[in-house]
Amino acid sequence: MNGDEIKPASSMEEIQLERAKWSGRRKMAWVSLISMVLLTIILLFAPISETRLSTLQEPLIWSYFCFTGVIAAYMGSTVIPNLRKST
Repeated sequence: MNGDEIKPASSMEEIQLERAKWSGRRKMAWVSLISMVLLTIILLFAPISETRLSTLQEPLIWSYFCFTGVIAAYMGSTVIPNLRKST
């Protein structure tokens, strides 16, 4: 064998790579969920003026939208492989 050949990944390496991918996805979903909860608590209980809230209204809406998108993408990606197996 010369140094230019690429060896195929063993099944154990593939499993480890897949676990690492899912671990990263799971962490992103958890961080998004915790961020949504903390942001909501801050908005409900912190003494924030009405003018500041009205100024921050659109960025807050977009941040909730993005957090929800990350969580929905993770949940969808975990369900789709199970749907393929059942059909």
